[in-house]
Amino acid sequence: MSVRTSQSDGIGAMLAMSCESRAEYDSLRSSPVFRHQRAILDQLMIGGADNDVVSIDGFCFPCDKPSSFHVNRRPIFGSESSLPNWREGLHCTGCGMNNRIRSMSWITENAVRGRDHPQIYITERRTAFYEWLATRYGDGVIGSEYLDPSVKPGAVVDGIRHEDVEGLSFGDARFDVLICMDVLEHVNDPALAMQQMARVLKPGGELLLSVPFFAGSTGNVRRSQILEGEVVHHEPPAYHGAFPPAHGWLVFWDFGWELVEELRAVFGSAEVVVYWSRQYVHLGSQLLFFRCVRRQ
Repeated sequence: MSVRTSQSDGIGAMLAMSCESRAEYDSLRSSPVFRHQRAILDQLMIGGADNDVVSIDGFCFPCDKPSSFHVNRRPIFGSESSLPNWREGLHCTGCGMNNRIRSMSWITENAVRGRDHPQIYITERRTAFYEWLATRYGDGVIGSEYLDPSVKPGAVVDGIRHEDVEGLSFGDARFDVLICMDVLEHVNDPALAMQQMARVLKPGGELLLSVPFFAGSTGNVRRSQILEGEVVHHEPPAYHGAFPPAHGWLVFWDFGWELVEELRAVFGSAEVVVYWSRQYVHLGSQLLFFRCVRRQ
């Protein structure tokens, strides 16, 4: 287990700890660092206990200035947990990005350090995070959306590039860094998507991947599947990204530790990086991402 901290800020460190296995992750979760995190969260929740929204002051890395961050204390729908969704909350009042997305700016900055004019691909285009990347790294950044199965990968529709992670249109060894946030769980064949992402990375290139992760589960669970052009559900249908009555994006997979082994088999290396920062207001459980380096 290794620890890396930010070298570029003057207000405090981002703690990022790398775990190679579930045993290391469980050990980290019971460490004084995590106990300290939980104590801070408990203290924050006590303050303003009668308010529906928790507001926390801190420093926004994408905005590069102090800001305030908000998370709903109470669920919007009765079916949700009664605990705040820290991962998807803590939106910056400046850029609007949430906890998970803001953290990827710092993570990307560390991944590109030392790379000359880095070539970056991100599996999103209509987002504030893509705009931040494009502003910071210029024409080295390519973003895309999945528009429709009838659109050919690489085609541009109304200024938006279409790509399918199961069949990327890019040539081999194109990118230094590939960023894929909360996409893989919506893919019918994630093994094929992993192979495609490894293919378009340069040797030594990095995949920065986030998915909703079930750290208490050993194996992956296939919730849905496309068979002969039809969706077959093996578990009750689950969707991300839209409020009822809209469905949003269908969830095909719930990922456990099996995902780490699958990534390691394709890329040559894979680790779970758990991060936390009071200064940047990255608080809560399940703050982690997967870092893979393509074998040389």
